[in-house]
Amino acid sequence: MTEQEFLTAATTGDEAVALAALAANPALANTHGPDGTPAALLALYHGRKALAETLGELRHETLSIFEAAALGRIRDVAVLLQLHRDRALEVSSDGYTALHLAAFFGHHYCVRLLLDEHANPNAVSQNAMQVTPLHSAVAGKDEAAVEAVVAALLNAKADPNAIQAGGFTPLQAAQQNGYARVERLLRAKGAL
Repeated sequence: MTEQEFLTAATTGDEAVALAALAANPALANTHGPDGTPAALLALYHGRKALAETLGELRHETLSIFEAAALGRIRDVAVLLQLHRDRALEVSSDGYTALHLAAFFGHHYCVRLLLDEHANPNAVSQNAMQVTPLHSAVAGKDEAAVEAVVAALLNAKADPNAIQAGGFTPLQAAQQNGYARVERLLRAKGAL
């Protein structure tokens, strides 16, 4: 299987085919998309968590801070930050900080660690979305995880009225997703 065929299977094709290809050729774990995004992140972005976790295991020694944060691998995030504290401020090839990714995927322990290491809770993604970690968090799928991450970000002085591209606020996202508890948290911190 070529790297392109693997990426197709990992993102839009058959996850079982991608897992079988990895078993036959573990080097495919090092595949990156055209913009440099690692296969583990691409798999996560397409809802293929089992595949992303397998890729993370195969790449354990070479995970980026972005992959580790998105996968919720707090020990790996801690080690990477210990080696280079400024990694908390770095931006991935697709424009997100590790904090954006940990927030989006609901990994509140990683979020808290990154904030403790001076990650910027108001960092704006360097892509067309122009989201902050708070926008990323509210876009999450698990309301309990979203609530924990939003609370951590707000406690770190994230702007509850930050506006992403298109004029969308975290409060609007919470309302759209039906996250009443998150909406209350945002309003308590001044969201309009």
